[in-house]
Amino acid sequence: MNQTKFEYLWPTPMSYSMWGDYENYNDMVKELIYEDSQKYDSDLATNIATRIKQNMKESSLSFFSEYQSDYRISLLRRWLENQVFQYFNYLKQNFNTIFDNQTKEVEYSVVFRDSWYHITKDRGYHDVHFHGNSSICGIFYVDIGDSSIENSNGVNRFRSPIYSQTDDLDEGYSWIPNDVIDIVPENGKLILFPGYLLHSATPYCGDKDRIVIAFNSQIHKKSEFEKSTLSGLFDIFNTVGDQKENLLFDKNSN
Repeated sequence: MNQTKFEYLWPTPMSYSMWGDYENYNDMVKELIYEDSQKYDSDLATNIATRIKQNMKESSLSFFSEYQSDYRISLLRRWLENQVFQYFNYLKQNFNTIFDNQTKEVEYSVVFRDSWYHITKDRGYHDVHFHGNSSICGIFYVDIGDSSIENSNGVNRFRSPIYSQTDDLDEGYSWIPNDVIDIVPENGKLILFPGYLLHSATPYCGDKDRIVIAFNSQIHKKSEFEKSTLSGLFDIFNTVGDQKENLLFDKNSN
């Protein structure tokens, strides 16, 4: 009997989500970003890949760790970590049978290897690149400025990892939907994607600043030490959250 099996071997899932607390806390996030940007002598603090970046202010790669106890970023960071974990759970449940064969439950943690922001000015851009040493990367739109999908103004563009070179008569690759995909820019939107995926920020034209926070993350198995101190970490998060809630209450009361 003839039998045929179809299987997706190299899927490239992406995730899009909206931060529900954007309207309440985004002004605080922007305040912290502009405050931090004043401490750098040069526009590109990392001094990495400077030839493919133009008209933008870039922080160091330790933005989250430098302000881990700052109420202005703590809630957003916590939400980002949760979204990365959800993305990883989706991937392992849908695309890899190795997890089905595990004999015991394995606990994982999200590690932000790098984190930074970009403040892009008029005629700024970030050309094609990918992120090494990172399995899950993220771009969060703090303020899209004058970005627009209609004319691809200051949008994030992703390129297919499938290099389908053939002649014009060959329709065999017509099942591949797109060679490039432009993401609709929206305030409070998070994009998650695998680090190997080539992407860019197209040239931006506008009077307002275009601001994004980006990060490289890894998924690690939790050590026994991490498990034993997890409850203490939640206590810290809750304390910072209480401080932030009180500040927001005072702000809205004035």
